Amino acid sequence: MNGISAISEDDIWAVGQQLSGAIEESSTTLTMHWDGQEWSVVPSPNGSDAPAAKNHLYSVSTTTGGDVWAVGAYSEDGVLFNTLAMRWDGTAWQLSPPPNPGQFGNILNDVAAISADNVWAVGNYLTHEYQDGHMLILHWDGSQWERVPTPPRSTHNLLALKAFGKDDIWAAGTQVLHWNGSQWSIAPVPEAYSGGYFDAIAAASPNDLWVLGNDGNDAVYLHWDGTAWSGGKTPKLADGPYPHDAEALSVDAVWAVGEYADNPLDRQMLLLHWNGEAWNTSPNPLPGKDTRLQALTSIGDTLWAVGTQGHDEESKPLFLKHTTGACSDDK
Repeated sequence: MNGISAISEDDIWAVGQQLSGAIEESSTTLTMHWDGQEWSVVPSPNGSDAPAAKNHLYSVSTTTGGDVWAVGAYSEDGVLFNTLAMRWDGTAWQLSPPPNPGQFGNILNDVAAISADNVWAVGNYLTHEYQDGHMLILHWDGSQWERVPTPPRSTHNLLALKAFGKDDIWAAGTQVLHWNGSQWSIAPVPEAYSGGYFDAIAAASPNDLWVLGNDGNDAVYLHWDGTAWSGGKTPKLADGPYPHDAEALSVDAVWAVGEYADNPLDRQMLLLHWNGEAWNTSPNPLPGKDTRLQALTSIGDTLWAVGTQGHDEESKPLFLKHTTGACSDDK
C-alpha cells in the first residue's frame, strides 16, 4: 500500500498494487476501504490489462465533500510507463486519463483534491532515455486534465503535495515549489539542504510547514515559519532513514513515517515524532519483521499509516492506527 486518505472515521481509502500472477512482476491496481469496522478490497480499473502490464497507484486524496482521486502509473510492457488517474464516483472507480508529455516515461506520484473541479497531481516525465526527468504538474478543472507550466530552472521530479486552498499549494521533490493562485515558483530553501529528495510535506497551518526527505546519507527536514526557511537532520538510523510521508496534528505534534535498513532485505519501519523542540524516533510496534511505511493520514487526533510487510509475492498490506500511546497494529 502506497497511499491513504481519510474523509471520516468510517470512510478511509488506501491504494497500492498487487501482483497479478499473469507474468512475473506484472501487477494490478489495489484500492481498499475502511468502513469503521474492517478493511475491504474495492474493485479498481487498470491502465492496461495486458499480460505483462504493471499498474501502480501511489497516492489517494479525498475532500470533505466525498470526492476521491487516486494517481500512479501503468505500463503495458512493464518498461514504458504512462500516467494513471482514477476517480471514485460514489459507486465505482472511473479512469480519467491524464496527459503524457514524455516519450520515454510518465508518472504521477501524488495528488491533492481541493474540490470536485480543483485537483492537482505531480510527478515527472522523460523526454530522453538517458537523461534526467522533468517535473510534471497537472490540474483537473472538473472536466479534463491540463498540464501546468513549471517554473524556470525547475529540476527533475515532484513527489509530494500539500494544499491549503486554491491559492496556496506546496509541492516537493528535487525542489520545493509554491502555487500562489496564478503560477508556480521555486522556494529559496537553505543551500545546505537543496540537494535532497523530499518525499513528505506536513503542516499544522500555512505558517508552520514541514518538508522531509533524504540527502543521500541522512534524513533531513525543512521548516517554513511563514517568513523564513530553516533546516536540519532527524536522528540517524542505519542506512537512511527515508521518510516517505508526514502529518501534522498541531505545531508540537508532527509525525513522519518511512523506512530504514542495514540490509535491503530486512527493512524496518520508520516512525518519527516532532514534539515542538526536536525530532525523535518512536518504538517499532512490529520489531524483527520486514516492514516499511509509505503514507500517513489523520482524522482528529487519530493517525492511520499504511505500507507493506514482507517482500514481493510474500508481501501483504500493513495498516497501523495511532490513538494514544504507542502505535498499535490494527488488522
